[in-house]
Amino acid sequence: MASDRDGLGRFVLGPDGRGAKNLIVANGGLRHRGATSVGPSGDHLTMCGPEIFNFTIESIPPVVER
Repeated sequence: MASDRDGLGRFVLGPDGRGAKNLIVANGGLRHRGATSVGPSGDHLTMCGPEIFNFTIESIPPVVER
C-alpha cells in the first residue's frame, strides 16, 4: 500500500551547469554525432581538477544545507 512517504520527496536544484566544460566528454551525447574524435581525448572524460575542486568546496555546501 502506498503512503505519503513514497516517491522522490523534496529536492533542491543546485548549480546551473556553467562549469560543464570542466568535466566533459567532448564527443558525448549528440554533440558530434558520427565523429570519431575531437582532439586527443574527445571520446574520453576530461576534467580540470582545480576547477572541479573549487566548484565543490564553494557551490555544493550551500545546496546540501538547503
